[in-house]
Amino acid sequence: MDKPRTLAADRPRRSAARSEAGRKAVHVAVSVVAACLVLLLSQGAARLLFALTTAVALVIDLARLRSAAFRRPFLRAFSAMLRDEELDRLTGATMLSVGFTLAVCLLPSDYAAAGLFTAGLADPAAAFVGRGYGRVRLPGGKSLEGAAAFLLVAFVVGVATTSVGLAGAAIAAAITAMLEAISPRFDDNLYLPIMAGTLLWILAP
Repeated sequence: MDKPRTLAADRPRRSAARSEAGRKAVHVAVSVVAACLVLLLSQGAARLLFALTTAVALVIDLARLRSAAFRRPFLRAFSAMLRDEELDRLTGATMLSVGFTLAVCLLPSDYAAAGLFTAGLADPAAAFVGRGYGRVRLPGGKSLEGAAAFLLVAFVVGVATTSVGLAGAAIAAAITAMLEAISPRFDDNLYLPIMAGTLLWILAP
């Protein structure tokens, strides 16, 4: 395997603030488009599309990790979107694709879409509020204010996209927000879509 001493050596310099803002914008846009596709396409077509997309993402990411010849053009194109810890592991975008595919393949379409909307909207809202206004820290380092923002957005998503009702949406949002807030620092792109959608599905009348 062609792996240099450090992958960071191939990375162009970039602004951390611009990188994070760009990541969040892409995260929101991709999640909204993906959720809409789940609602518009047949379940079989959506599952096939997401599975193929994830397979392509995994192939590209693994090629980037294993081959310097592939990594250099990849970093020239996408370096501004990568966090430092993603240089030597799968990117958050690939993990998000895997998480989306799990939700789409395992849940009914409306609850899969709700999970995608939650991951795509509530998580960035929590990050924005937590970083800008967070004061009270929870176990794990995340903020109470960010968790409250997550809960509010997740509640709106549950009410707007499913038939669980106000109480069911509130319970699902509270549980998802609590688990997201206290979870270990692992890529939540992987589990948020399936977790949020599953809770709403369980609480459906």
